[in-house]
Amino acid sequence: MNNVVATLMTGLAILTFGMPSVVAAQNSPRQTTGKVLTVNRDAQALTVKSITPDGREIDSVFSVQEAAARDLADLRPGEMVRITYVQVNGQLRAQRIVKAPDSAPKQ
Repeated sequence: MNNVVATLMTGLAILTFGMPSVVAAQNSPRQTTGKVLTVNRDAQALTVKSITPDGREIDSVFSVQEAAARDLADLRPGEMVRITYVQVNGQLRAQRIVKAPDSAPKQ
């Protein structure tokens, strides 16, 4: 019986102490650059069109954390931005938003 309890406790410890590293990996900041489609200052949300590494265009909706909400004030649709974000429970949360130079050639 003591062996069963020890085995269960070891398994529980591995699960308990192993989880923070998995959660931290999911919440590690990432960056993307894209064109602003919509800005919703009231809801603190931003929709951006970006291009994936394999060439597909995707629209992403970011909720904007309080610290980055002031960055929404000057944004307009069509501007290029670089967003630092984390993904929490499938939701993209912008931590920082910076205007980026437009990479498309001007005509």
